[in-house]
Amino acid sequence: MLHTTKHYGIPAAIGAAEFANRQLGLEQKSVGFVPAPVSHTPWQLEAKLWQQAQHKAQLLGQLLVHLSQQTTWLQQQSEPLRSGSNMTSLLVRMLNTISQQPERASEVPLLRHDFMLDQHQNWRWVESNPIAAGMGPLNEQWLSLLRSNSPPASWADNSATLSQAQLLFDAAKLQAERAGHGYPLIVFVVEPVEGNRLDQELLAQALRQLGARVLRKTLPELYTATVSPQHRLQLAEGEADLLYFRTGYNLDDLAADTAAWHQHRTQWQRLRLALCPGIRLQLAGSKWIQTKIQQELAQNPSRLPIPASWDKHDRQQLQNLTVATTPAAELKKATAIQLLQQGWLLKNQQEGGGHLLQTADAIDRIQQGVEPAEGFVLMQRIPALIRTEGVFTQRQGKIKHWPKAISELGLFTVGSSANYGGYLLRTKQAAQLEGGIHKGGAVLDTVQLQPDACCNRWLDSGVNSRAYTATKSHLPTSNAI
Repeated sequence: MLHTTKHYGIPAAIGAAEFANRQLGLEQKSVGFVPAPVSHTPWQLEAKLWQQAQHKAQLLGQLLVHLSQQTTWLQQQSEPLRSGSNMTSLLVRMLNTISQQPERASEVPLLRHDFMLDQHQNWRWVESNPIAAGMGPLNEQWLSLLRSNSPPASWADNSATLSQAQLLFDAAKLQAERAGHGYPLIVFVVEPVEGNRLDQELLAQALRQLGARVLRKTLPELYTATVSPQHRLQLAEGEADLLYFRTGYNLDDLAADTAAWHQHRTQWQRLRLALCPGIRLQLAGSKWIQTKIQQELAQNPSRLPIPASWDKHDRQQLQNLTVATTPAAELKKATAIQLLQQGWLLKNQQEGGGHLLQTADAIDRIQQGVEPAEGFVLMQRIPALIRTEGVFTQRQGKIKHWPKAISELGLFTVGSSANYGGYLLRTKQAAQLEGGIHKGGAVLDTVQLQPDACCNRWLDSGVNSRAYTATKSHLPTSNAI
């Protein structure tokens, strides 16, 4: 169960200087530092639900790492996208390239799995992010700042910065030791103009404290590197041990040079280098493969490759996360339009905010026709629970009250065992579709754990919730969903 927060009047706004001291903000080209938008009202969550979410995130992390190693399965599931022009299609073609050559690179799994609670207080899988899964360090900073300004409480642990830094450092150190070097060199692969640079810098600072050298390189800068006779990536500053991608997940990141991306991304797989992530894991965590995972769980669960250590209970845990989704090209146009009229959403293969279409916009896109290689997916909206206790938010120094809100919990997993690596909690107004911090109207939030279930009341919303991936077997046969 979930609990109502006790309010002691309207909270006082925290000054911008305190945000700046903790690097708790975003950077905007025209104005510079901007304090991150935040919630002063922690989400009251029963400890049991928190533990359930951690377990489900670990299962998802282990599954995606396992599937990244199943080359034939990935190729079969992604074949419809092979001729497309989206990022997932590029990954499919790159997988075909690297599967025919020796691979020396090691995979470093750092993922975030996003969940919502439905009206029955069951966790539902929104999506997983295998690349550029950020904002954990910023959320940790907000927890620290809010905690220092709040009465004692049972706060959910968020050690995102150190746990993620340790993962990257250990992987880079292993490569450096094999090459006979001392201090590992880690390269953050970034966009030329990076609004989320401070989140990255918090992680970079932790890496430097562990003993790593950290560089920031754009893709064009990285393309100028050479390859040593020992199959190492040679930069002017030294041999790189790990590439940590904070870009390279959308076509816009490539500056229209997809040929260079294909050439260098596949080349890096052949080097003695750690990649976070590699091509395989990035494809395994794509929106398309997530859709195929859920179709298999609903229709043919025994055909889904799962880790050898799992049992039937683990598979059932994943099945309980999913609801309806289907590739748009598999539906008749009239059926797709009917679902969209009933509130379903249309999503492409782009990552980040701004890529969900609904109602008239989605219907217009379907009427134009969709090809299998485009990878469009229809998704039923999640019947998300609404926080009706009211949430006080702070944005640009001003306190506002949201009477109804929806929270989305992102849990990070680190390594092939998918251990807990911190959280990102985003809260948005219940009527809002997009829920991003950098792009969207959400705020950073925190979790307080409650020992028992007693007193919270919730409203169900089937209208304004975030879409989430699910299974074709739940497609409605009538007007009701």
